[in-house]
Amino acid sequence: MGGFDTLALGSKILFGDNWFSDFNAALHESSIYNIAQTTIASVAVFTGGMNSGFNKAANSAGVKPSCFVAGTLVMAVAGMVAIETIKSGDKVISTDPETMKTSPKTVLETYIREDSKLIHLVIN
Repeated sequence: MGGFDTLALGSKILFGDNWFSDFNAALHESSIYNIAQTTIASVAVFTGGMNSGFNKAANSAGVKPSCFVAGTLVMAVAGMVAIETIKSGDKVISTDPETMKTSPKTVLETYIREDSKLIHLVIN
């Protein structure tokens, strides 16, 4: 459901109001839909199902799920920053996937990995 919302938002940003974004907005007028979406997302997050699902999908596609493209914004103690500007010693906001506890953490090491595989998403 979250992926559907993301696609609808992208569609609205790229093409303005359209049938897809209008359909998504109509779904969100239903309290039943909103409760179902919140419940499913909460269960996925708090059971680790969302993370394991992403990892399984990435692994089956041969993609390592631990990489972010340049420009990805990261929540640092000083505010949102592009991931490529992060360096060892910087403080970022981190959530432990085991305990779901969020706190500032010190970056120990960074990696730059170049890959020839890129997934293109085309809407409409």
